Amino acid sequence: MGWTVDDIAFIKANFRSNSSKEEISASTRHIIEKWNWADMMLYERLKCKMERVLDLYKDYLTIELAKLHKKQMQYYQYCVADVTKDNNETDPKMKVYGKGTVGYILTEEGKKNNTCIYKTIPETTMVSLIRIKQQRGDAILNNDQGLPVFD
Repeated sequence: MGWTVDDIAFIKANFRSNSSKEEISASTRHIIEKWNWADMMLYERLKCKMERVLDLYKDYLTIELAKLHKKQMQYYQYCVADVTKDNNETDPKMKVYGKGTVGYILTEEGKKNNTCIYKTIPETTMVSLIRIKQQRGDAILNNDQGLPVFD
């Protein structure tokens, strides 16, 4: 596809803290699996196939995954000052919704950098920005100042 590690590096967004996640019971899991039996069959077949492919390319993928993780850590360190579950601490455009959803407080550099903003912005805000772009037809998402180059 010709993508670089920068093109696919991400900062996890729109996620809930582990303490806010609810476990489902074994009986509920069984009911879901029974109800979705065809999906489960397809999933198991594709999982086996994927595991065979991953085994074939394990060395290459291990190297590439290490590069991705390094790049993600560099973005995170450059962009994120802290994480918060308290929306009062964050910029209004960074407000998150949902019980236990985690948001970001950006570094001073991150606040000035569109790449940082777009990698950490909550889904609801991003959808609103995309709608505005579609309606106006302007380039509001294409004025990136860029990040420093990380080796």
